[in-house]
Amino acid sequence: MATNYYRAIVAQNYRLAFTYLAANVTGQDGRRLTLPAFLQLARMFDGENGPVTNFSVGAFQSMVVMTINRKKGGLYHAHLQMARNGDSWTIISIDRI
Repeated sequence: MATNYYRAIVAQNYRLAFTYLAANVTGQDGRRLTLPAFLQLARMFDGENGPVTNFSVGAFQSMVVMTINRKKGGLYHAHLQMARNGDSWTIISIDRI
């Protein structure tokens, strides 16, 4: 799930990336993240730091830590909180794109 989410981010297909998020996903401020807010946030990060060029993943129970590389901004970490949804997992909280 987290890898597919970031594959969509690398492709700058933010609408597809948003579909990997839970319906009640929250952002870094703890508030529900809507599609328009997500698109604005993604474009802001791209404008400030360049697009995501690649990523790697580390999983720790229900927390996924992504190491992200942006064209201008370099490396940073994003934390994705995961939850079980039937037979699959869903992303319920993100702190960065």
